[in-house]
Amino acid sequence: MTILEQVAASYKRFRPLSATDFFALSLAHKLDDDAAASHYASLASRVGQNPLLVAYGRAKKNVSGGEKLAQRFHKELESVGTASWDDPGKLLALRIERRTIAVAVFIGTHLDFTQARELLSVPAKAEASTIGFLDWLSQAIPCDSAALELETRQESRREALNNCAETFLRNQGVSLWLIPKRELLPRFGLPAPESRAELRTIIRSIWPVLDPNRKAILDATALGLYVQTERLFTN
Repeated sequence: MTILEQVAASYKRFRPLSATDFFALSLAHKLDDDAAASHYASLASRVGQNPLLVAYGRAKKNVSGGEKLAQRFHKELESVGTASWDDPGKLLALRIERRTIAVAVFIGTHLDFTQARELLSVPAKAEASTIGFLDWLSQAIPCDSAALELETRQESRREALNNCAETFLRNQGVSLWLIPKRELLPRFGLPAPESRAELRTIIRSIWPVLDPNRKAILDATALGLYVQTERLFTN
């Protein structure tokens, strides 16, 4: 590989080290300009997220035939000035395993709280513990929305616990995002992470305080960051 090829390869590689970096990567993806993720991270660190969100919203409305969305975005950014954008609010992100339920609470894209609870092996008791945990959370840390990760192929015990959590949240009137695993991995790096382990490493790069052994919490945190960032672009 030549020096120029090495430079090109490094330019196309991007791993987020902060929530702002992840926002920049998401913006690059939505502008169909993934390879320039580092450029958008630099923009986000200089001007903040709000002007970029406003420019993105205007670009989506004003892009003309033959014009690339990224080109329109940069034109709109020149005239944004001071801008405001709706905050996505508070989110409860859940990751449910056969013997564990983990949650990550986000205020905007700020990670505010994490906790995991072990579940008993008896299905009825595990479901009761899941409901009890979610009921406690709904009173202690009320959230206007929640996100639940779904596996492509769920084994019966996990599926039952996911259904239990989904029913409880819907009965509470919580707005619910159901996100398949296959949707998460491609959005956390360039090139995309190839495994759950690599995704967890990225999350710990963003939040080094998280315990590497609490894998379900890392997964819930990845889910929450993804959903909250998506909500930024839809608000």
